[in-house]
Amino acid sequence: MDSDMAWHAPDLDPAPYAQDVAILQERCPIGSKTLLVALRRPQSKRQQVQFIRFNKLVRGLIQNNPDQPIILVMLESEAKDPELYEQARKWRRRHRHLRIIEAPYNPLTLFLYIKQNHKRLGLIAPQLHLIMTAHLTGVPFLPISYDNKVWQLLDQIGIPVEDRIELSNVTGDELQAFANNFFGGNT
Repeated sequence: MDSDMAWHAPDLDPAPYAQDVAILQERCPIGSKTLLVALRRPQSKRQQVQFIRFNKLVRGLIQNNPDQPIILVMLESEAKDPELYEQARKWRRRHRHLRIIEAPYNPLTLFLYIKQNHKRLGLIAPQLHLIMTAHLTGVPFLPISYDNKVWQLLDQIGIPVEDRIELSNVTGDELQAFANNFFGGNT
């Protein structure tokens, strides 16, 4: 009870998840450098404006990178946020290099998928467990903090304060700079 169960994911037997990981690999194969970007709805009303703004910045990132492989990771089921799913599907229809991983899926399946592809992935995600997954699998990520728990995680894994970006302050330029660095080979 003194640590998040996600820290133990690297020690778990992957065999029970192998079939689901294979299906995910088939649906979203990673051939070259690919940016994972998480969309999410806010869990609290006080963050609603910030997450809506972030999701709009993601739309801009996708539009500015039409020839780069990007996978949107949907962290909630469609039943919880059908508008966000419709928005993501609209983007998908407009951008041939955009794919979507839709919930629900077992988080360990996603962890193992990321682990198998870690050398070709980068991550932009204001989500605690995806940041933990990136850290545990060696995937470069943009350290976006939206809550005290993320700030504490970034402390724990040694991300300097000056390298952190508050969700309320993140800009499209910062997302694009991370993407440029990642796709340009400077990560």
